[in-house]
Amino acid sequence: MIAFTVSSCSGDGDTTGRPETAVTSGTASSAPNTLGLWPEDYVLTEGEATTYFTGVPAGTNTAGDQPAKRYTPEFADCLGLSATDLDYEPEATAVGETFVSEDGDSFISSYAEIVTEKQAAGVRAMWASPRFADCTGRETRARIDESGADGDGVEYQVAGVQRPSAPTGAAGYLRVTLQVREQDFTYEMAVDTLVFIVDHVAVTVTYTNYETAPPMDRLQLIADQISGKLARQQPRSIAGRPTGPATSAPRALGLRPEDYVLTEGPATAGFTGAPADADEVSSAELNSAELSNCLGVVAEDLGYEPEAAYDGLNFVSDDDRPLTIESYAEVVTEKQAAADRALLAHPRFEECMVKEVQAEADGPVVDDDGLEYELTGAQIFPAPTGAAGYVRLAVQIRGQGVTVDMARDILLFRVGRVKVNVTYTNLEPAPPMERLQLIADQIAGKLARQEPRSIAGQPTSGGPGLRAAGDAGHSTVLPVAA
Repeated sequence: MIAFTVSSCSGDGDTTGRPETAVTSGTASSAPNTLGLWPEDYVLTEGEATTYFTGVPAGTNTAGDQPAKRYTPEFADCLGLSATDLDYEPEATAVGETFVSEDGDSFISSYAEIVTEKQAAGVRAMWASPRFADCTGRETRARIDESGADGDGVEYQVAGVQRPSAPTGAAGYLRVTLQVREQDFTYEMAVDTLVFIVDHVAVTVTYTNYETAPPMDRLQLIADQISGKLARQQPRSIAGRPTGPATSAPRALGLRPEDYVLTEGPATAGFTGAPADADEVSSAELNSAELSNCLGVVAEDLGYEPEAAYDGLNFVSDDDRPLTIESYAEVVTEKQAAADRALLAHPRFEECMVKEVQAEADGPVVDDDGLEYELTGAQIFPAPTGAAGYVRLAVQIRGQGVTVDMARDILLFRVGRVKVNVTYTNLEPAPPMERLQLIADQIAGKLARQEPRSIAGQPTSGGPGLRAAGDAGHSTVLPVAA
């Protein structure tokens, strides 16, 4: 994944993020009595602004790798400025840690410079130019054209450049939206750049993400931290100013899928939960050939290995009727979530999903007790509040001269990088909306309160219960695509 950084005070406009922790370079004096500002005091550090992200330490050669030229003459000409206005050597620079999201696809990077008053004026003039957004778009397009597709064959195009109102405390905000084409999938990512200029300190923070609208909550938290540091500038001795990376102890925090499966509560009234035997847990392999052919996409785009998966308890009816409630949760990468959203938004998804379910059934399935199960129909209904989708499968059970019609009501949830399926097997001839709404209330509530915690020992697949809709005779596309 390429991240195109729109740099205001940093670097040469290189279109890749900087995976370093605070590394300082510059020409300031090291005399014992010389006081000055340390740029590493103003880069982004761990806090509320970096929740769900982990800092990646810098390489020790970062300072030496700082480029001499940072803006092209064409960029300066576009702004109506001279190249010398934008090409300067700061007194000192520091690259902050790159904070990487749990899936590795989104990151926040920062860069600070100690500049002269004239240099600070040049940066302000650049950002104040009414042509800044247009010129940045041109510059970014030129760099994409020059670099071409990345090593994985992923192609990028500039979809738009905006200058929304900056969050309180920031001097400027630029948002570049990129269209990403990967095989037959196309999705968008955004590069949100904030600039801060206070006296002789200039700071740039870049947040690469998949949000469709400016993520103002996160950007305001970033602005609060940086502007707070800039308001407390304190000169100190620059003797022995470090040129190596600062230490950082990244914490292994993440989302755990077991936090989002169905648990005992109003939704399970009249049912008792029990773990399934380990050998009964199914693998949710996606029968992607028919579905991909129907949708007109490549099969590889429908199959993936989640970061972590968990099967909830199998809730069985207390009155011995063949009623069950099962749940299954996955934690996926942002890239996987984006691909799933594109899949579910496909205009032929409902039609192709029904065909997939019917093809997968392939006649009756006989269990160990001699009962025959046959899928007889599939429909998509409006989902209860809080759920992203609702599929009803009609199943006919035959045995000992008796035929029973049953239904498997499958609710789909997807929030951020967590996906949950809940399957309610029942005898109701019509959708049991009251029970389904109680299920939706519980799962939606959990998904709204996502909190990262230690992922030590986190399961990568399976769990104590049966995977929802994953056993023989039932659609396995639903747990994967939800």
